[in-house]
Amino acid sequence: MKYWFVLMVVLMCGFFSQSVNAQQEDHPSNVLVQYSFDDDNIATGPDTFMVFNNAKGSMALSTEYQFSGFRSVELHDVAGDGEFPELQGYFPEQSKGTLYAHFAMMVVNPEQGFNIALAGPAFFTMRKHGIAFWLKLQNGVLFHHPDGEGQKLFSVKPFTWYTVDVAYDFDEGHYSLEIFEEGQVKTPVVSLARQTNVPGKPNSAVDKFSFIGDLEDESNVTYYIDDVSVSIDKPVTQLSFVAPGRRMLFVDRWNNYYQAIRQRPTWIPAIDFSDFGISSATVKQMKQEGSYKYLEGLLAGQCLQAEAEKVASPENFRLLKAVCLWNQGCGAMSAGRPKTALERYDQAAQLSPGGKIYGLSAVLALSALKQWDEVNARLGSVYVNFQTDIRLSVALAMIGTARGNLDEAQQWLRIPAETLTNDFRNSVLRRLWGAEISSDVVNELKSKFPDDWREILQTRLICEQYFFVLLWKNNYTDAERYASRMAERMKLLGLPEWHWHERAGDAAFLAGNPAGAILHYEAALKDPAGRYVMLRMSDAYFRLGDFAKEREYREKIYGSLVKKNQG
Repeated sequence: MKYWFVLMVVLMCGFFSQSVNAQQEDHPSNVLVQYSFDDDNIATGPDTFMVFNNAKGSMALSTEYQFSGFRSVELHDVAGDGEFPELQGYFPEQSKGTLYAHFAMMVVNPEQGFNIALAGPAFFTMRKHGIAFWLKLQNGVLFHHPDGEGQKLFSVKPFTWYTVDVAYDFDEGHYSLEIFEEGQVKTPVVSLARQTNVPGKPNSAVDKFSFIGDLEDESNVTYYIDDVSVSIDKPVTQLSFVAPGRRMLFVDRWNNYYQAIRQRPTWIPAIDFSDFGISSATVKQMKQEGSYKYLEGLLAGQCLQAEAEKVASPENFRLLKAVCLWNQGCGAMSAGRPKTALERYDQAAQLSPGGKIYGLSAVLALSALKQWDEVNARLGSVYVNFQTDIRLSVALAMIGTARGNLDEAQQWLRIPAETLTNDFRNSVLRRLWGAEISSDVVNELKSKFPDDWREILQTRLICEQYFFVLLWKNNYTDAERYASRMAERMKLLGLPEWHWHERAGDAAFLAGNPAGAILHYEAALKDPAGRYVMLRMSDAYFRLGDFAKEREYREKIYGSLVKKNQG
């Protein structure tokens, strides 16, 4: 559960590092992070840090020991509790120049282990953009991990402050390291230059730091951290804080994220063999020759098996290869590589001219590339092939949104979004409405609802897009009403409704009605899956001036650094 929230929250932080930096202050600074922990109101949040404090151990502010000032952070781990306390801090993603990290540390019991790291958007992994710099204390000895290999540095003394300075060169993928022992300010105990970063790759980005206990859950360590700072060798512009712990409100952060995603057209799922130019007669032939299992594998998202060419007729293998290329194109679209996707879709269309999904997919890739003349040129054949298919409305809405023409997008979505209805109860519907559309969900829909699965899938595609178009047109009242109706509809069907309450709350908040937003968010919180709506609750209470409630809900997600004598 712990890292589900890390991924959910920190991904948002990483996504917005560029958009936040684009809105500049008048006075840029080289400093990205600076904490002495002496403030009485140290706010956690997406632009400061997150505290994991649910283990038997603890993470707290302490006046017992400090390197400077009058407070430090005490981390106390407990072996065998299944968790570890952690202080995980965030700053705008950096990938060029030289980054400087500084902190002071003191350990009570050096025979017990801990870990300290700088990492990037790939989190705490050993690949590029993952861990860049890593210190580990084990059996009284401090290690660092150049090129991913542990190397001994020195034996750590108990109750002794050490200052650590890291200069991380992004371009070369190297770092220098200096560590000074308390009272020995002229001669470092460690002085290393040109150490290869953990993944062994240049240009590995960094956007977070972490102080934790023992990864193997075998440590009872107690150690202290003070004077944490991270800076860069060039001035960096950041927004001012608009609320505790954040430079952008949670509501804005989430909805801008969705807008950015939907302004980038994605792929439309295939719903029938005819989408690929495969007739029922061809399916029968594939079953007879033994190649149908390879088609099933492709529809489940698998790669085309090499042995398929030995089994399938040349004509059927050509069709299979086209489906494989389409799969690759959809993967490229999901990864934000529309140029590659367009190449794959066009190759698939050449192999199987009767496959109408290939032409539609190519038009969406072209719209992602902003090649509007080519989009217009190809739309004619798409209209012909999809005249009675409601997926055309979704595709045209994506294109309208990508063009920046929300009126056009709303026009294509309004009638089907308001009129399509289903009245089914089944576990697969919960999966469909609660997660991304996938091949296995579509296949299960076909199995459970052979007569109605197309309408169910189309409803799912259209409804969310329509809500966001209303929202981005600033039609907040209409967006709130629509989301509220969808929530009621989901409730009547026995389907998850919390995300529609959440969206209704967002619309109310953006309309300037935080009290109304809270009512919607509270409804979303009734479902355990809607837990992260608490971040929006924090925004709403902040707008209402209830700062105690703002802090309560923010800290339910990001944790808090309480004073040691308070808890």
